[in-house]
Amino acid sequence: MIMIKKIFVPLILVVLLSVVPQGLLHAATTLTLAADRDEASLNDSVRLKVSDQPTAGQAGNKGRGNLFLTAVVSPKEAYHEQEIIYTLKLFYSIEVSDVSVSLPKTKGLTFRQPSEPRQYRSKVKGQNFDVLEVNYLLTAAHPGTYTIEPANMAMTIYDPSRRSPHNFSEDLFFGFKRGRPVSIPSEPMELTVLQLPQEDRPVNFSGLVGKFRINASCDPTRLKAGDSSSLTVQLTGRGNINRIPDLSLPEIPGLKVYADQTKLEIGKDSHSNTGTKTMKWAIVSQRQGTYTIPSLRLSYFDTETRSYKTLATHAQTLTVWPGEERQSQPNQLLVAGRPDRARLKLEVETLGHDILPIHTSIDDIKPGLSIQHHTYIAIIILLIPGLACLSVVFFLRHMSQSAAHASAMRAKRAFRVFASTLSKEKLSASQILEIVRVYINERFDLAIGLITPEEMSRILAERRVNPNLVERLHAVLDELQHVVYTGRGDQTVLIRDDMVELILQIDQEAQ
Repeated sequence: MIMIKKIFVPLILVVLLSVVPQGLLHAATTLTLAADRDEASLNDSVRLKVSDQPTAGQAGNKGRGNLFLTAVVSPKEAYHEQEIIYTLKLFYSIEVSDVSVSLPKTKGLTFRQPSEPRQYRSKVKGQNFDVLEVNYLLTAAHPGTYTIEPANMAMTIYDPSRRSPHNFSEDLFFGFKRGRPVSIPSEPMELTVLQLPQEDRPVNFSGLVGKFRINASCDPTRLKAGDSSSLTVQLTGRGNINRIPDLSLPEIPGLKVYADQTKLEIGKDSHSNTGTKTMKWAIVSQRQGTYTIPSLRLSYFDTETRSYKTLATHAQTLTVWPGEERQSQPNQLLVAGRPDRARLKLEVETLGHDILPIHTSIDDIKPGLSIQHHTYIAIIILLIPGLACLSVVFFLRHMSQSAAHASAMRAKRAFRVFASTLSKEKLSASQILEIVRVYINERFDLAIGLITPEEMSRILAERRVNPNLVERLHAVLDELQHVVYTGRGDQTVLIRDDMVELILQIDQEAQ
């Protein structure tokens, strides 16, 4: 025991002598910095130390040291509505943590991060680096030339070359590494956004820019009258897929077309927007014949070829057979055009006896119930059909009143929701069309996926609405659809007050 004390006591003293001065020195330094900071705040001034030695970010970007940041925009010359990729890459061969990004603030440019950052290893001029890559989709509000200011990445770095070799206490006893914050800027760059060409622009161009393809299928193509077929159209591509318009089928005599709700699926891609828009129609055949569903067309601007292109589906052919007809059963069999009387002759045979036998003599009648009891029973039997009829009448009247009440409540609720929704500010043409569609479905208890001005006019005409009001609403809806199909569906329109008054008059007249 005495020997152990002689060995460890001096060792503990040596350690304490190395730790305590370090801690006292750190505390003294902290107090000095705090005092200087308080004094600076009192004097309302800050003392800066200027030196010629560059910061870690500057040295990294210029000298390609162990830490640098690059920014790339692709393409540098793009068209309006085209999505541009803005990529930041942080190259580092030292330990870093707490990385944050400050994006440039350039008027007219918006940044959106479509995917999570990626980390991988790369070699630059023979030196291995860890790379942190962040991609952004950049959208320009209007054509012109933009100067993209530098982006910044702030982080904490742990540089072994700056660690004191004599800091024995920090490494052995406290077990943490002391980092320092740095901010690394990228370099500014120019971006040119061109106006979409007016030459050869299709009439049905909606502002769709990118690369797309279309596919259509109809199933079944052979059916009986009264049955239905389903037409499915899918638009898939890369670009500003939110601008894909809703296609519409024309009226086809002999067929009834019902549009379903469209479905837009957006994929996740670090380099662009990808997705698929699916549109469906239920086609009900009304009579037999051969029908052609016309081709559907969609135009877009191809950024690869820098030209307008038009996609078209193949025309679909429906063959409708006659439906099953109920034929009356013949009341006699024919043999060579004459009735087969031999086969019509029925053989009479005894199948059973009546439950109540027929009495042939008055002696067969035995005393039973009295005449009075028979009278009561007869009255009750006679009253049963009348009571049943009265019950049915009262039930039907109650159901009719309930249905009328429910219809009236639904109509009031539909108009109230319509008016409150349309009173919101900054509604686009697409939003107003959707609000009208929801109102019609709720008001008349329908389930229409996509409503057209013609369909609206037919529905209101069946409800005996004044033709002048129907014509006014048709004109408004036609104007809104024109705004949508010309690529301005997201722009605010200012016809909401007239719409509320017009729908109120229609709501009061509809039956």
